[in-house]
Amino acid sequence: MALAADLAQLLHGGEVVFLSGDFGSGKTVFVKGLAAALGVDPASVTSPSFTLVQSYFGSLTVHHVDLYRLENQEAIAELAMEDLVSPSSVLVIEWAQHWHEPSLEATYRIEFSHEAPEARRITSMKAGISASSGSASWYFETKS
Repeated sequence: MALAADLAQLLHGGEVVFLSGDFGSGKTVFVKGLAAALGVDPASVTSPSFTLVQSYFGSLTVHHVDLYRLENQEAIAELAMEDLVSPSSVLVIEWAQHWHEPSLEATYRIEFSHEAPEARRITSMKAGISASSGSASWYFETKS
């Protein structure tokens, strides 16, 4: 995915990316594109819904976290995601909307939504920039 590749060019290590959206809205596909742009085989990238955390090694290590199955904030805290942030890695968190009181600040917040059965909208915002001046939104259609 071109948008994920564009984001990968902005990453230098230490970033935290929050991904929010419903089932099938494109979060894991986005992570595949991001990882591929960082030199990871995209076929190796899968949703960590059951493992909770997966790491992929490329020009930056991609720590891919999925919060969907975690039932409370204590379970999320036990993941110790702060320990995954380093100058040589990027932390990407799917279902970030489940983390009500994050202990990490997102460098980028990306929201995925269904616009129609085969259409998605992706909205991205860089931390510290107001939504009116620092967000971008893309609409695209998927074809089977």
